[in-house]
Amino acid sequence: LQPAALAVGMRAKVALYTKTNKTGHAMFATCSIVGGDASGAGGAAAYSVKLDKNQKTIHGVPRVDICFDSEDPEVYVVRRHAAYLARAEAVKMLRYHLFVDSMPTEDIPPLTVEQINRMLGFALNSKKLKDKLMDTSQLINEINIEYARTMNKIVFDDMLVLPTVGAGSAAAALGSGVGVGAGDPGDEIEGPADAMLVPAPAAYLVPDTPVAPEVGTVNIPEYNFPEQFSEFSFHTSLTKHEAIAATVKIVNECNKVLKSAMFNTYFAKSQRLEDFEQSQKQATAQVVATIKEQWVNSVKGAILKSFKNVGKGWFNLHETNHEIHDYSKLKRFLTMTRFRMEDTLRFLVEESLETFGDFISKTCSPVLLVRGTDDVEQLKLAPLFALELVMVEGKSFNYNTKLNTFEKTILKIFDSSV
Repeated sequence: LQPAALAVGMRAKVALYTKTNKTGHAMFATCSIVGGDASGAGGAAAYSVKLDKNQKTIHGVPRVDICFDSEDPEVYVVRRHAAYLARAEAVKMLRYHLFVDSMPTEDIPPLTVEQINRMLGFALNSKKLKDKLMDTSQLINEINIEYARTMNKIVFDDMLVLPTVGAGSAAAALGSGVGVGAGDPGDEIEGPADAMLVPAPAAYLVPDTPVAPEVGTVNIPEYNFPEQFSEFSFHTSLTKHEAIAATVKIVNECNKVLKSAMFNTYFAKSQRLEDFEQSQKQATAQVVATIKEQWVNSVKGAILKSFKNVGKGWFNLHETNHEIHDYSKLKRFLTMTRFRMEDTLRFLVEESLETFGDFISKTCSPVLLVRGTDDVEQLKLAPLFALELVMVEGKSFNYNTKLNTFEKTILKIFDSSV
């Protein structure tokens, strides 16, 4: 709570568990907040309230038991109801695990030697672990305990889904009782499963077993594999390791270009409009120069270096016949490289424009941090642009830059980059 709110005393209603209504739930009484900690350790807020009826002060009241007059009561009811359901579910799970842990495990057989050896073979699968003489008896004992508990849990879950009841009762009647025996008198637990506050697991539907096929293979129509393989090898350009190596180098160079940015979105202080525009122009010009000089030459060098020793054939760099070059795999490879470079430029421009738009939107949008109904803080970000007041003709004050110029300049930077 803020000191000002403590001084005036916020109005609220508090739940009193010492008094209940006809339904057995706590009654709410009007009060005033006189102190407390709104943050609390681990988010557990606690308040001190003074009742209007007898002026009694109650300390350590949790937030879920207080409904401020300034908040929406319907929203408060939804939040309180959710807390009640969460508590009830937690109690159910605690009781559920208590029942499972209390079941005897002496009659459950432990894991067999074959199972233990198989687990140790999977666990000690490295040379260093095999060379070390590790004592696994303690781990095996823990696994046996967990295995017995799992077996008890399966039996317990099965009893909840389809309980065993005494003689004269319907076997599938969940409301008749949850049995612990196989029809023996006196071995029944009175009441339904919900009476024990135990969450009944969802019924497991056994899937239908598919019919076994007559053969263990998939029948496919007959076709000429050598012919298909020959046709595929004729059309693909990745038939030589030189082509694969060149593709790897080209992709690496394209990824380097994608890491660059066409706009400058990092400023330590406010900028004048002219300096901001000049900074964006320099960033764009630097990326363009990198693309025209370094990137193109790197891709060209990767292709020449990879195919320089190929010689005559599909990837002959020294081919002088234009018709043969049109049907060669080298031309297909160069076409694929051109498409890849075009995609790289497109992705670079799209990502840079999106980043620049998010930067302008985030810088110009106010950010509010709401901690409570009376605790709202506006995060003040550093302004993007710096303005100066100047005197015009010694009579009036005005900004040194017209306000409508900012929008025009940003749109101009955005359009010129495309």
